[in-house]
Amino acid sequence: MAGRASRFRPAPTTPCSFVQGMISLLSHAAESNFHTVLDTLNMFASKLCKGQNAKISILKKMELGSTRAHATRSALILAHGSLALRASKEQLLTHLEGDIVGSILLLYSCSCQDLQNKLALVQSITDFSSAFHAVGDSACFNPSLKGKLLEILMDLLKKYCLGTPVSPVPLKVVLCP
Repeated sequence: MAGRASRFRPAPTTPCSFVQGMISLLSHAAESNFHTVLDTLNMFASKLCKGQNAKISILKKMELGSTRAHATRSALILAHGSLALRASKEQLLTHLEGDIVGSILLLYSCSCQDLQNKLALVQSITDFSSAFHAVGDSACFNPSLKGKLLEILMDLLKKYCLGTPVSPVPLKVVLCP
């Protein structure tokens, strides 16, 4: 029986491969069902973050703070960025600030902000920035939201560059055309 159980254990790379596969599947589904996919991602994001400040049971708080919940938040952050890459210009301009970036920031703020979530955030910002630059209408992006994203990225750079002077120029290149 022990040999049988070990045969069904996932390989160490399975979680990452599984997450990337699901994100790819969602992105392709979004090409024809953008609003349904976005609404589903936002519903999951809301459920994973709603218990942060609310009065809920200890069991529910433990569940929301589990390793699986943190990994799910990271996957949802990546999925939102990937979804932005698949959106049409109209969909992107309509949903970028509130539904996509707003959900990414919500998920990041209620996560444990470990390296996995920080990398997911940077990748997601890169993805939606690329999508936004591709549509070429950067004048409509909320300057305060852009400032918040720059602040988060600067904090990450300061933390991981360990004494290396940080210039805001490369970050502005990411968020400004």
